[in-house]
Amino acid sequence: MLACLDGERDPVCVATVLVSVGLIADHDPDGRLRHHLDHEHPLPRWAAATALARLLVAHPATASGLPPAERIAAELAAFGAGPAPETATAHHAGDLHSYTVRSLLHLMGAAEDPDGVLLEIVRALPRIKETGVVPRPLAVRAENLLEALFDPADTVPVFAELSPGRRELLRVLAELLTAADFQPVPFGSDLHERFTQYGVPGTRPALRAYVGLSTEGEDPSAPLPDPWAPFRNH
Repeated sequence: MLACLDGERDPVCVATVLVSVGLIADHDPDGRLRHHLDHEHPLPRWAAATALARLLVAHPATASGLPPAERIAAELAAFGAGPAPETATAHHAGDLHSYTVRSLLHLMGAAEDPDGVLLEIVRALPRIKETGVVPRPLAVRAENLLEALFDPADTVPVFAELSPGRRELLRVLAELLTAADFQPVPFGSDLHERFTQYGVPGTRPALRAYVGLSTEGEDPSAPLPDPWAPFRNH
């Protein structure tokens, strides 16, 4: 498949092939994936980094032949911090920023500075978009991040004692998540349950108060509204 890219100028075509190779390969054939980290177009660079991230995590025995995790993460971070390209591969229903967050999360275990990678993840979160394929994609990624970064707890952790990356993650989630995101399935997501499982306030106003954001017009002590209430009144 990679041989087909010789002379290919269409960045979407190149990116699609690179991601596909990353999904099925167990090594970097002749360094061809690494080579595309220096492609002139950002989309193939993202695709090469995405493919290499999967190889590094899924096949760690090949790590010696791959670029350092920091080099891969830097390319993913650069893409994640920018706007979505006008034309892109259809991978992950076109929501490449959400997939970038996933790839960076997987790379944290291989990075020398995992909290630094987490800060790059946080910078990509505002660019996650609805695609009509995955309901509430930001809530889904928030659940993934909580599961990977926090341990189950019965008490709320002291915010100031969290790592800088975890503090910034919760602050940005408090800014981006809506009250509807905290509603339970089928109206929203499992986010409320996940937050409380890890000792973190599980409503939007409570989370905003926890990280130091304004709660004007909201009651941080109020319980999660009952989504079934309107139906019970009829």
